[in-house]
Amino acid sequence: MEGVRRVLIICYYFPPLGLAGVTRPVQLFKRLATHGYECHVLTVKPVAYYAYEPELIAGEDQTRIHRAGSYDTQRLMHLCRLRRVSDSTTTVAQRLKSSVFPDSKRGWIGPAARLGLRLMKDQSFNLLVSTSPPISAHLVASRLNTETGVKWVADFRDLWTTDSIESSYANAHLIEKGRALLGDIRARATSMTAVNRSIAEYVGAPNVITNGLDPETAKLWSAEADSGRFVVGLLGTFNDQLPVEPLLKCLAVVRDSRKEMFDRVRLVQVGRVDQKWMSAWLAKYGLADRCEMHGLQSREKTVELLNGSSLFYLGVQPGWGDRITTARVYDLLASGRPILAYAQRNSELTLLLENKTNCRTFADDTISEATEFVASLVTRHSGEKQRFEPMPEYARPYSWDNVTAQFAELFDKLV
Repeated sequence: MEGVRRVLIICYYFPPLGLAGVTRPVQLFKRLATHGYECHVLTVKPVAYYAYEPELIAGEDQTRIHRAGSYDTQRLMHLCRLRRVSDSTTTVAQRLKSSVFPDSKRGWIGPAARLGLRLMKDQSFNLLVSTSPPISAHLVASRLNTETGVKWVADFRDLWTTDSIESSYANAHLIEKGRALLGDIRARATSMTAVNRSIAEYVGAPNVITNGLDPETAKLWSAEADSGRFVVGLLGTFNDQLPVEPLLKCLAVVRDSRKEMFDRVRLVQVGRVDQKWMSAWLAKYGLADRCEMHGLQSREKTVELLNGSSLFYLGVQPGWGDRITTARVYDLLASGRPILAYAQRNSELTLLLENKTNCRTFADDTISEATEFVASLVTRHSGEKQRFEPMPEYARPYSWDNVTAQFAELFDKLV
């Protein structure tokens, strides 16, 4: 095609794999054409994983999706006819990954780089975009950039593997190798992007381009909440780093101080969570009979199950959590519902939510304020019908249409 501008996105996580890690490359793959870019994806062949969402690319041009083999554990599991990663497998993998450099997907680097070079010989590309985690994606892009001279944008969705380099590896030698690799990425990449200010500062990226919300999914949110129950929605992953306990503390105080109104309060959980872990926390605060746990669902089913919510909650632990922005927060903003978040005062999550209507953040020393916020919402729910404005004005800048336009503006400067 004469004059076409082609972008090759290099990402390990891509459908049929699911969950939040696939969203950024999927949305760019779907939307960059609007800005005059033909987008191709270099990803991995089928692997064992926690969740699958093949529907995210249904109807898209599959000839622009190129899949390389890999020697990583999840690919080998798939070849042995294992399709899903269990919680026990995850625990073992967490212990091992701090000793593997740069990450557990290193076995994908060679096959992906070889396939990428073949693709780039067959047709011209104007730009390479690698997105991490895994960091291995940047090593693939670095090889392609070295061999072809095509400009390269390194995109960071997390600090490094998930946490910082200093917290990702088991010994000082690997930490130094990680720092050296980051320095090499800075030196070689034409430009760098990151999903928030803290990650940009850590990796040295000059451009912050946030994650976003899917405008099509946003249309599924209803304007009315459940009239008979006050539903607190729990969307996405919860674990020790993304805690549910701060919310349960608030609810327990409301229950003990305002028994007459608490009968209508319910929790609805949708997303990836260890049900034994969640059940233990609910039992500790005497709320086991108040929670419906639905686990992972399709994105459309998730909205259907959570449409009755009058409040959403999410939380991040101090330290690591101060520098991350959970991708689900943008979907919650699209709902138009109030959001209560456990986050430190100067955290990325607090900075995102602090000026948004009906959004509150709290820490351990302000839990009483969070409790009053919840109690006021429950009281209001009992006295009037709850109506919300899906896709409110403050959510619209985060539409993937707008986020993709920011990427395209950067690409235009480079090509």
